[in-house]
Order: sequence, then structure tokens, then C-alpha cells
Amino acid sequence: MLLAACASAPPPAPSTGPAPGHWQLVIEVEDMPGMGKVPPQTMTLCSTAEDKKQWQDMIGGKTAAGCTVKDYQARGATISYVMQCMGGIEGATLITVTDDNNYRGESRLSLKAGDKAATIRSKVTARRLSPECKK
Repeated sequence: MLLAACASAPPPAPSTGPAPGHWQLVIEVEDMPGMGKVPPQTMTLCSTAEDKKQWQDMIGGKTAAGCTVKDYQARGATISYVMQCMGGIEGATLITVTDDNNYRGESRLSLKAGDKAATIRSKVTARRLSPECKK
């Protein structure tokens, strides 16, 4: 079956975002106006199936917390989108989901206050500690 051996594999299914569970995130703010690079911050959080649904609704173009997501794209394990919020706030995010237990992302957030504009760049590395949230 030479033909079967030459056929290309189907493209990976688009990611639906991180799986629910207990997560640890390491957030690095690379460029904070007036502060430069900020030391990495580690936090844990519980992400439920409902949180995932709300996130999928938001990136699907529904407005959330005064923000609208535009230009959403999912290609394989990579998700990208642009967000526009009230008050002249704009952001762009790129997320790569490695597997159900790991993802990483980069964000750029632009803010305007009168004549002044600022851009904040950050990175996140996330690891799921458990599929269940700790009480």
C-alpha cells in the first residue's frame, strides 16, 4: 500500500482551550510602563467546565465584561484573537495548548488615557496540577 504511506495526515483538530481543573500559572510582565520588567508572579486557580464555556463564548465573538473578541483563529493547538474593550483598551493574545495539562501564551495590551498611551506585554506558562479543583 504505497499510496496509503504517501497520504498526508489530517491536520490537528483546533484546540478548544485549556481543560478544567486546578491550574498553576506563572505570569511574566515583560514591559510595564514606568516599571520595566516585573518579577514573575505565580498563582493557582480553579477552572471549571462553566469557566471554559464562558471563555469559549467570549472568544466566539460574544461580548464579555465590556470587551469584544475579534479576529479569532484556531489552528491546531494555537489560538489567537484580538480583543477591543471600552475606554480605548485593545489587546492581542496568542495561546498554544501543548496538551490537556499545559499551555503557554503571550499578550499585548494597549491602553490610552487622554494623550498618553501605554503597552503592556506579558507571557504566561500554565500547568494543570489536577483535573479536580482543590477545596
